[in-house]
Amino acid sequence: MIIAVTSQNRKSITGHAGKCRKFWLYEVDQQQVLGKQLLELPLAQSYHDE
Repeated sequence: MIIAVTSQNRKSITGHAGKCRKFWLYEVDQQQVLGKQLLELPLAQSYHDE
């Protein structure tokens, strides 16, 4: 399973996912984290590209 967590500053969870462009992706199996990577979206791909 892959779980995405919003984190605009790469340290804490961002409360408004629509304006966030950085996501930590965690790969989880059997309650263990197998990997973690940062996904950074271009401004045009964010939900609210202001």
